[in-house]
Amino acid sequence: MPAEPRFLLDENFSHWLGELLPRFEYTVQQVQRIAELGEPHPRVQGLRHKASDAEIADWCAKEDRILVTSDQDFRSRELRVRAYLRRGVDVILCTRQPSGLREQLELIVLNYPRWLEVIAGSSRHPQLWLQHRRGGLKVGRT
Repeated sequence: MPAEPRFLLDENFSHWLGELLPRFEYTVQQVQRIAELGEPHPRVQGLRHKASDAEIADWCAKEDRILVTSDQDFRSRELRVRAYLRRGVDVILCTRQPSGLREQLELIVLNYPRWLEVIAGSSRHPQLWLQHRRGGLKVGRT
């Protein structure tokens, strides 16, 4: 884990965040903007989509990124998280899907400094972290 954690937003976050987050100078990338993940988007030039969990997990492990997701597929969540943890990738799971671009931006802007502090200060990696709507980042169980 690098001295300062770096993050990758899963596909369930709006691609428009890629236009907004650089203004905050956050070390955040998006699955939709990584050329080696998924396939070209059929309607939006320069964006990607349909990246598999294995592709994302391998890329995060190689690039030393923490996946931030709000995937609410509870039936497969445990299997997905374990696939990331087996590859040495920390995961932040937002327990509630933020609705709309504004709510997604607020989630990241309000929590990013705390993510840096908590994750950099932890000696246990990889880890599942739960980001609750209200409250801080907490260690989750798999």
